[in-house]
Amino acid sequence: MQLTQILALGGSLLAGTSYAKLVSIDVGENGLVMAPNSATADVGDTVQFTFYSPGHTVVQATFDKPCEPSSGGFSSGSAMVTKTSNKVFEINITSTDPIWYYCDVANHCPSGMVGVINAPSGKTVDDFANAAKNAQVVKPSSNDPQGGSLVAPDSGSGSSSGSPSATGAASSGSSAAATKTGGSSAGGSSASATAQASSTSSAAAAAVTDHAGLILPVIFAAAGLVL
Repeated sequence: MQLTQILALGGSLLAGTSYAKLVSIDVGENGLVMAPNSATADVGDTVQFTFYSPGHTVVQATFDKPCEPSSGGFSSGSAMVTKTSNKVFEINITSTDPIWYYCDVANHCPSGMVGVINAPSGKTVDDFANAAKNAQVVKPSSNDPQGGSLVAPDSGSGSSSGSPSATGAASSGSSAAATKTGGSSAGGSSASATAQASSTSSAAAAAVTDHAGLILPVIFAAAGLVL
């Protein structure tokens, strides 16, 4: 096998490798809003919820019961409602099935403080919010975090700290996130975007280097060569 063929094969294998990302959701930064309230995450990704005063929670629900905990679903725990925490609630994505969730504080859920990860075709976060308007808010049976973990902000869980995933269709709830972005200065936005791109590129390069150490010996062995 020619050296050029070996290198081409190695490049193809590395190009086909996917990397986990961190999806960030702000809970209550601009009122009773999840921002973004419709997000997309792949298997292996991590979703991180950051809470803001005066206190909120995130509890997994089902589309048919929008303000009621789902069996086996996640919950950030009621400790999050008392004050802004120096911790964030983190869940790992193990399926691309829709994940509907709400805030169980007071009447926040009926007021539209809901969200979805991987919204299915034909159902949107607006549909979920409309269904929640007349729903009774039910709290989880346990006050402790369930189905996720509390971590220090930006600590991650072994996944890349790249940019948040693209959100789904825009809705009334996600307009707050757009307002927040528009309020930033042009210089600040440019600097932030440059820093973020640099961080993402560095993480991707490190990941490729790690995988190359595993893939290249296999390629060379197949070609009858020894590293």
